[in-house]
Amino acid sequence: MGKIKSIFFAMPLWYRWVFGALLVCYISAWIFTMHLSAVQKEKGVLVIMPVLANGDSGEYASLSTSILSGQGFKIDGVEEAFRTPGYPSFIALTRLLSGGSYFTTTLLQIFLVFVSGILIWRIGGIIFSSRTGMVASLVYMANSLVFASSLIIMSETLFVFLLVLGVYLSLKMKVDSSWYMPVCIGLIFAFATYVRPIGILALPLYLAPLFILKVPVKRVFLYALVVAVVSIGATVPWMIKNKEVSGVFSFSSLPASNLVFYYISNFMASKEGTSVDYQRQVIEKASGVTFPTQAEDLAYSPTLIDYGTTILKQNFSAYARYHVVTSWPFLFSSYFAAANDIYHRSVGRPVVFQSTWRSLSSGDWRAVAMSFVNPPWKFTDRFFRLTLFSFFLIGLWMHRKSKAMWFCLFSILYLMFLVGPLAQARFALPAIPFIALLAAAGLDIIPQWKKTSLN
Repeated sequence: MGKIKSIFFAMPLWYRWVFGALLVCYISAWIFTMHLSAVQKEKGVLVIMPVLANGDSGEYASLSTSILSGQGFKIDGVEEAFRTPGYPSFIALTRLLSGGSYFTTTLLQIFLVFVSGILIWRIGGIIFSSRTGMVASLVYMANSLVFASSLIIMSETLFVFLLVLGVYLSLKMKVDSSWYMPVCIGLIFAFATYVRPIGILALPLYLAPLFILKVPVKRVFLYALVVAVVSIGATVPWMIKNKEVSGVFSFSSLPASNLVFYYISNFMASKEGTSVDYQRQVIEKASGVTFPTQAEDLAYSPTLIDYGTTILKQNFSAYARYHVVTSWPFLFSSYFAAANDIYHRSVGRPVVFQSTWRSLSSGDWRAVAMSFVNPPWKFTDRFFRLTLFSFFLIGLWMHRKSKAMWFCLFSILYLMFLVGPLAQARFALPAIPFIALLAAAGLDIIPQWKKTSLN
């Protein structure tokens, strides 16, 4: 309690006021979601807030129910190999403590958003300045997508918290740090991987903060080795369990399924001018694996990997260009549009937006122009995003000789190219802390800002 009190009073008064105002907004919205849930229940809606119908949210909820009922990690009685147990176990634990309510989960997620904000402040203080960290933390907490994601059953909030916690502890390492520190960091990143299985491919991201430490290079590599061994080693028990169930020693079927039925199907559709659904049918016939049922079954992952690598070898240059080009919406997708979509999905009125990138690639310039002003909120949304990325670019330039800048940029680009053709605002959420840090660092171009102490 004393530590929390000292952190609170270390905040400047202005920061405490903004921090408190944001907290009131989050709690008010959380109360509104409970009201919305009650209304949905009265209307006989089958899936109610904070669980969204269709997609990841409902499956996370089903898995948590399976865990609580003692049936194991299953959906409809079938062992799950596509998702991993980190986030469903988190939901199950919070529901267990509150008599089954999902609102305890979302309340804790709100708490994690604000803890993440404090961690971003501290990270900024280590690599740039305390002022930069404070502004970056507020940019993160005020982000509309961060706000909306915390109020529903989705894994992003927990994953980002674990990511920034691991980064913060990594940056606190010193030459005389005890060896339990890199072990703890490795376990945190392992938990992050259990929350989002794509994290199995994120080891370079996990190790990156260690390489800007002001310690001897030999020590950096020793710390990195410990973090890598622990974070990878902690996933082995789940791989052994999967081996017993499916016969395949792997962490998740997600990488293989995404590679073939998302990356390659989208690539071939773009290359041949056909639909993604058509290309998935072609893939099903060629590979003998149906989507999504068999694609998400780990037993079929080796077949999909063989098929996918064959296609990539035949089209390496073309696919590389496609992957890079289709990754850019990761940076430029609208956070507000994604948050707005979450709200409309929660009330049963999903909104279909015309992709600006798709209009641009097809040469429909009128649709591109209209996308900036229709609906009306888009103009304001794009203005704020333009401002954010203007300061982001300034931050890149002003701190171009800083290892901290290159660490943040590497983290953003790694996450961007890891997502690739699946690039959208939701999957960009883990990069927001790093984008916010560089944008806040760009404020140093303002002379009065640089000279003014905010403490």
